Amino acid sequence: FDNFWMAPPSFNQDVQDAFGINQLTDPRAFSYQDGTATFFLPRYPANQKIYLSGSFNAWSTMQLPMQKNDSGWIIRINLPPGRYSYKYIIDGKWSADPGNKQKEDDTYGGHNSIVYFPNYLFRLDGHTDARNVVLSGSFNNWNEKQLKMQRTATGWQLPVYLREGTHSYKFIVDKQWIFDPDNPLKRDDGNGNINSFVALGDTLIFRLDGHKEARQVILSGSFNNWSWGELKMLRDSTGWYLPYVLAKGNYEYKFIVDGNWMPDPLNPYSTGQLGKDNSFVAFKPNHVFQLE
Repeated sequence: FDNFWMAPPSFNQDVQDAFGINQLTDPRAFSYQDGTATFFLPRYPANQKIYLSGSFNAWSTMQLPMQKNDSGWIIRINLPPGRYSYKYIIDGKWSADPGNKQKEDDTYGGHNSIVYFPNYLFRLDGHTDARNVVLSGSFNNWNEKQLKMQRTATGWQLPVYLREGTHSYKFIVDKQWIFDPDNPLKRDDGNGNINSFVALGDTLIFRLDGHKEARQVILSGSFNNWSWGELKMLRDSTGWYLPYVLAKGNYEYKFIVDGNWMPDPLNPYSTGQLGKDNSFVAFKPNHVFQLE
């Protein structure tokens, strides 16, 4: 269930993106390592006070003063990975970050800068003779051009913020799709394609008791775009089960038992039209509605 919070009237509320990468025109403008974010604003030698303000400090105007040095202004703060919006307050005047081209409307005719604190590093060793390597996955609808990886001395890499959950992905090396050779976690998507996958967050165990005579049981839901063949459940002495990593949120799902779709008989919660009900689960809910 959504927990609504009213943002300050002059700034947009942040959204929970499935993924994000930074788009800096000045590579010095921002860095993130071991939980510490460094913001750097070059120049402005004649100014007296500059503050950092953003969604991470409830847009406080005086909480985060920046330190002046020979080349500009700098501040380091400790924050968890995620998506944040921010501005600089330069001698009382609000300004978006000139070194960051990723922005959003602040609803007052200006812009907030947007920054992502990454929580996962995609790496592909080797392929040093490749001209172009792209990361593509379920988190960006398998876009073939969006996430260009950065060349390193030993291969390619891309730091990314990923929302919690299970994500499938592949690398595109000079237009050739390959799975991650260094990631042992791979899965058939049900259409004959083998994808690598990464899971961040907590695990929910889906279970279907009985049906011991079934040849195959598949879990399908809103969390994997209702795939018909990706999530093959495991058999045990009481029936079928599958651990699956999810982000906090609301999900619909069904089981496919030898080709036949059915809701979860042990789950009293459902949604959908009569006769087409999907089972419903609120994973790690943050609010309970009650009527006495």
